[in-house]
Amino acid sequence: MRYILIALATVPLLGGVALAQTATSVSPEFERAKPTDVLSYNLVGLDIVNDQNQTIGEIKDLLLSLNS
Repeated sequence: MRYILIALATVPLLGGVALAQTATSVSPEFERAKPTDVLSYNLVGLDIVNDQNQTIGEIKDLLLSLNS
């Protein structure tokens, strides 16, 4: 009986804590790709050539740095 009374006494306290919290939602902003845009997976594996059309390297990975 004592456990039931303790449980009944703590339930309103837990509900009060839950009501005190506010939900903040961040909606992502999306950009539409233009027909001239290049997707990153299309770049990986491409050869890099110089002015004489000689292969001087290959794109192995891509790093993007976003300013926040």
